[in-house]
Order: sequence, then C-alpha cells, then structure tokens
Amino acid sequence: MKRFFPHVLLCALILSSALLFACGGDENETAPDGDGEHDDASGDGDREAADEDDETDGESEACREGECPFGRYCDENDGLCKTCTEDLHCGEPDPSSGITPVCLNGICERLICGFPHEIPKPSAGVDLPLTPLRPTFDSRRILHVNGEAIFPIGVQGVAKEQFPDVRDNGFNLVIASIDCCSQSGEEDAQKEFLQSAKIVGSTSLFAAVAPVWPPEQIEENPVALTNSIAERANSLSLLFWMGSDRAKAAGYQNRVKSLADFVRFADATKPFAVAEVAEELEPVETDAQVIYIPTFAATNLHPEAEIERILEQGGGRPVWARFKVESAADAENLYFASFAAIAAGATGILFELEPGFADDDETWHSLWAAGQTLRWETDFWLAPRSSQIRLESESSDWAMISVLYNEKIVMAQLAKLSGGPGEITLKIAPESVPFCFYGLGTGERMDLTRESVRVFQTDFSPVIHMFQMAEPGIVGDENER
Repeated sequence: MKRFFPHVLLCALILSSALLFACGGDENETAPDGDGEHDDASGDGDREAADEDDETDGESEACREGECPFGRYCDENDGLCKTCTEDLHCGEPDPSSGITPVCLNGICERLICGFPHEIPKPSAGVDLPLTPLRPTFDSRRILHVNGEAIFPIGVQGVAKEQFPDVRDNGFNLVIASIDCCSQSGEEDAQKEFLQSAKIVGSTSLFAAVAPVWPPEQIEENPVALTNSIAERANSLSLLFWMGSDRAKAAGYQNRVKSLADFVRFADATKPFAVAEVAEELEPVETDAQVIYIPTFAATNLHPEAEIERILEQGGGRPVWARFKVESAADAENLYFASFAAIAAGATGILFELEPGFADDDETWHSLWAAGQTLRWETDFWLAPRSSQIRLESESSDWAMISVLYNEKIVMAQLAKLSGGPGEITLKIAPESVPFCFYGLGTGERMDLTRESVRVFQTDFSPVIHMFQMAEPGIVGDENER
C-alpha cells in the first residue's frame, strides 16, 4: 500500500475515504481488489494498471455533469465519462444561445450558427482555351469543358452584332440559324459566326452551328462535307454541333442516325444535338455523344413530363430544354418555364427567337432578365441535388429544387409557377447536424432546426431558402465549444 498511501491521505482530507477509488495514482488508476490486481472503473475485469492511460482516454473517470474531458459526456446511470453514440447523450439545446450539442464522430460538439454564406456572382461570358474544346459529361449529365462544370444558357436567332449584349446579360452560348453547306456563302457565314463568338479583348461565348443540313448533301459530296466539318471543329468557340433541328417536320427523321454517325466520323470530339418538338423527339441509336433538346412553347410551365420521358428513354444522355420565344409576353415566362425544366432534370437552357421577334426595349429587357437570373444561380443549378429539404405535399402550382451547395449548405429554391402570393409547406430533415435557416433577402433567421415541418409564404417568386449546417464553435475556446 506504500504506493497508494499519499493519495489516500489526500483524498481523506478533501473529500472522504469513501472516494478512495476515484483518487488513486494516475487519472485512470483504481484501487486493488481482493485478488491484488487493478480492476477497471466499470468493473468489467482485471487489467494492468501501468501505461493504460492513453488507451482508456478518460473513459474510466468518475464524473459529475460538466466535469468530463472535452467531447465526453457523463453517464448518469453509472457516473462515468463516456464517448457519445447519439445526440441525446450530449444534452439539450441552450434556450438562450441557441447552441445545440450533437454527437459528431464520437465527440459531443456544441454547434453554433455562423454568418450566412454568400453566393458568388459569376462573371459574364466564358474564358475560351487556346485549343479546340473537348466537352464531356459527368454521371449527372452536367457539361464539363476543360475540367470546369458549365451550365449552358444559350440563345438562338440573334445577330453577331448583339453578341456583347448577349454575353453581358447572363448568356454563355449562341446558336447559329445558318444551314451548311448546300448554298454558296453558308460555310463562310458559319465561320464568321464562330469567330464573332470569340470576342477579342474580353470574355467570349460558346457557339454551336449545323454540321450538315439538309442531310441529303452527304450522298452528293461526302468528302467535301467531311473536310468542312473537320475544319470548323477547330474553331475555338465551337461547343457542339446543332446536328438535327426539327428533322421530322422536314421529312428527315429517319436520317438522324446516319447523320449522327457521319458527323461522329468527321469529328468525334463534339456532341451532336438532336433538337425536336418535345412530343416528337425520339432517342437515336448511335455511338455519337448526343444531347437531346426538346423544344417547348415559352408559355409551357409544365415541361417535366416530356423531359422525364426523354431522360428515361435516352440512356442517360443529357437533356437541355429549348423554349421558343415569339413575343414580349413569351419572354415574361422564360425564367419560370426554365426553372420547371431544370427541376425536372434539364441540365441546359436555350431560348429560340423567332425571326419576327419584336425588337423593342420591353421584350429584350425580359429576355435579359431571364438570362441574368439563370446565370446568377449557376452554382445552384450545378450543385448535387439533396433530399434533406422536400415538399410536404405535391403541388402542380409549385416547383422546387433542393441542392447541397459547398458541402455544408442545403439550398431550397421555390417558384410559384402561376405567379402571385402563396404558401408552401417544406419538410426539413437534416441527415446529420442541425440546420441554421436564413431567408435570403428577408432577414429571417431560425437557428438549429432539427427535423420539422415549416410553412413558407411569399409574395414574389422565385425565392431561395438557405439551410446552412451548424458548425462547431471556435476551436480551442471551451466557452464556445
């Protein structure tokens, strides 16, 4: 007992001899039992007393609430400090501070809500590389160009003189309504179009042109067309071939597969787009890298059924939605129609302007506003979808996209497609840590929400709700943690 005598005396003076078992030797050491060995604090068996402190790491300490080492909790059942396995071990939320303790990787953390994250505003246009583009698509059908994820926002039917305005108002893609190459001057017009998209001295635009149209030219002079495709493919701005546009209406629907295979032979580096009226678009059996572009009226605020059908039948190939704009009234609906399409799985948005598109300030203002909003939300469209926020009940009046942004923020964007005020109920179901709620533009804030149901009201559309994951306090500051 010589080894234990000084410590036993100290404990007797301070507490009582009844606490001898808590005061022996090192912080994890216990008094010997009847067999002369040192038992662990839980009584589960004998063990060696020496050099065990690092392995036990505080598990055998007797405790009172608030006296355990950082990250441990005090088990009221046996009075020992332990490693947590569930949030309830860590206590209840602080009613005044809003700090909620949770169990993260076996450690009780007291989480706090920091400042809301700000979405960076993307720059206008694109930075084209010095070599021809080699577009690819990932498993979510997101376009990648030279390793960078891109959400294409395109316009078809604008003159090259308008490219700077197109670029500065959110768009990153222009599509030529120029056939090639049955008529004299068409190929040169396409080359000029592609060159103009590469705006010198500033950011540029991606571009797309038709490789061969009409396809009956292939039989007439296939060598010349092959050479023409290979030459135009070297343009630094060419993103994809607008391979087949409304082939059914032109009587060429049965030629789309052979056309795709021909273009792939001449240039396998660029995708081949099949654009068609939505209800008439059918998948194409080809080894070409295909983009499907169903075309809708701009007033169609429910394109989801057709987009989902093409996604299912298209073998995992990307689907971009194109909206035909004929008037200023059409332009007013563009953002909401686009939002519904993206919610259904479209990974690109195109606007097609009719030749008679009104050239007035009001119409262009609506077009530019749609492009600017879509571009500002680019990071949102590219982020992986999340099921942690979802509609409590389905409603055709609302569309919602919920994404995991920056690995720690779940953002739910709602659009009331019919316009006007309304309310919607969301189910908030965090997978791990609680959420901090921030209503962007409203100043509303709700700290540390666990699974719950919440009703949101809005007098305008669209609206973004940001649910930022709560985070530990400042490392090393036990008052915060």
